[in-house]
Amino acid sequence: MKNKKSCFVCNEIIEIEEITYNKVINLPVCKKCMNTEKEKSAEKSAMDSLGEGFVCGCI
Repeated sequence: MKNKKSCFVCNEIIEIEEITYNKVINLPVCKKCMNTEKEKSAEKSAMDSLGEGFVCGCI
């Protein structure tokens, strides 16, 4: 599985030569999901979960 990754939207296996990365979160996305509403939704979900469990210490 070294030459393959999975799409962060649909989890389909992508060959290493065909990988495109989402420009916002830098995760692999397949050609079927690229620039779709499903990708935008998965991107938002991934961004929302980045800060879970973290508390700002600047106060």
